[in-house]
Amino acid sequence: MTKNKAPKKLIVSMKSSSEAMADFKKAFQDVSKGRLKGTHYEISFDNKKGFDRFVKNIGILLLKLVFSSKVFFSINMLW
Repeated sequence: MTKNKAPKKLIVSMKSSSEAMADFKKAFQDVSKGRLKGTHYEISFDNKKGFDRFVKNIGILLLKLVFSSKVFFSINMLW
């Protein structure tokens, strides 16, 4: 019997670098204190060029996700 797992979400946003750093610090503190939720992943861009490049390659990333267990280690190969 398989457990029903809540689907994970990918949140893609555009933020200033200071907002992204503040969010990262908060997430790091939560993980350090053992409050890891793991229900979503978040990627933030501080410029439209990076965001557009990510959106353009989202299909490739999805294929890699389906066929590879090491997706996040391979993402840099696209950039």
